[in-house]
Amino acid sequence: MWWSWIFVALLVFAVPAGAQSLEERMKSAAGAYERKGNIPKAIEAYSGLLKYPPAQLPAHYQLGLWYAQIGNQKNARDHLEKYRHLAAAIRGERESPRFQIATRELKKLDQ
Repeated sequence: MWWSWIFVALLVFAVPAGAQSLEERMKSAAGAYERKGNIPKAIEAYSGLLKYPPAQLPAHYQLGLWYAQIGNQKNARDHLEKYRHLAAAIRGERESPRFQIATRELKKLDQ
């Protein structure tokens, strides 16, 4: 059992204080791909955020916009609708610019 405390101590002291979390690294990678114009790679990098409940709301939103940008209407609709469903449960989110943009993008997909 003493070895588990050694492992914990190694983790605490071996990981730098300014180290990015896995979520932050995924967001950074996706942003870098987007800036390079490689939206499919950005989608791939950002999709991992769907595993983390706090990150699901912005992940569905961004993935929906990216899928719409590359013409994948089915996935765009799925993610934007999931975003709107999750956002509806958060006070004030319906008035946010993101909610309005998601609504507008869904209307475009209906045309």
